[in-house]
Amino acid sequence: MRRKLITVILLFLSAAALYSTNKITTNYYSRNFYNVSITADKTDVVLGKDDESAIINVSLVNNSRKFITNTNNVFLAYHIVDRYGNDILYDSLRYNFPDIKPFNKQEAIPVTVLNINKPGEYILQLDMVEEGVTWFSQKGNPMYEINLQIND
Repeated sequence: MRRKLITVILLFLSAAALYSTNKITTNYYSRNFYNVSITADKTDVVLGKDDESAIINVSLVNNSRKFITNTNNVFLAYHIVDRYGNDILYDSLRYNFPDIKPFNKQEAIPVTVLNINKPGEYILQLDMVEEGVTWFSQKGNPMYEINLQIND
């Protein structure tokens, strides 16, 4: 009887330890998925009234333990906000990129910034999005910000 009780207790403790470890690993893994460093070849973009767009070359570094792919509905995009942080354009075009292995870099993804035809000074925020789930910035991943000026 005593041996059965010890066996049951050991099984219970093993199951609890496995559940606890899996829970911690899952939470860490899911948080860590939204970990991509974004940089660009420009810190300032100026568009005139006759300019339709500007091209920015963007580099991504996958700091997570998971492949970042378009087939998993993950894309590069941007937001435009005014100097006070108010949204001017929240949902931009989505940009594809080749699959990025864990802890690997993908360079020179051309991003076309469209002219919003509203003169002023703005901030262009490069962000990643898992379509239908979340923006990476909402999970704590920093956006890359570029000064955007639209002239008359």
